[in-house]
Amino acid sequence: MSNETIWILSNQNERPSKPVIDYILQQGADLAQATEGKLTGLLVHAGVSWRDVTSTLVDALGGITNEHYHATLSKDATDASYLYKKQTHEFVIVDETHKYELSLFQISCNDTLPASLLIEPTIAEEASLQKHIEIYNLEEFKKVFENIIHCRKVIYIINRLIKLPPPLQAETAENENSVTDEGAK
Repeated sequence: MSNETIWILSNQNERPSKPVIDYILQQGADLAQATEGKLTGLLVHAGVSWRDVTSTLVDALGGITNEHYHATLSKDATDASYLYKKQTHEFVIVDETHKYELSLFQISCNDTLPASLLIEPTIAEEASLQKHIEIYNLEEFKKVFENIIHCRKVIYIINRLIKLPPPLQAETAENENSVTDEGAK
């Protein structure tokens, strides 16, 4: 019998997810710069993943799944499966001034690829993309991201948000009307 272990202690082919996340953050900052701060792209922790909602419904109908069963040896132990769990973030275009948000996609990943991308359904359809895509490298993600931001819906909404008048004009008109109304009393 051989003394060599059959355990694989690391995967040499792993690719980190950080370059993809960094790219998304940079694109959000680039949008802010291109729109002179009117719009920005933010990557926020998704309160509820679209996929989690579906998974929860399936679990409720199908019984207990692996996510609901975690035995530990001692009561002080933390389940190591948590290290493998993917976090879900949502990329949103935000107009703080007018209080508008447009969700483009959700990305679920841990610190390695692949990452799961769930694209907003209308955007996926217009960009001729699947709603759910597995991302295995940064170059692949860049192509998908470009298709997403070049679809009609995204371009249309960005254009309309940029053209919205500053809210101060509306507030100033309302204030002038209320001052005029009070002066007439």
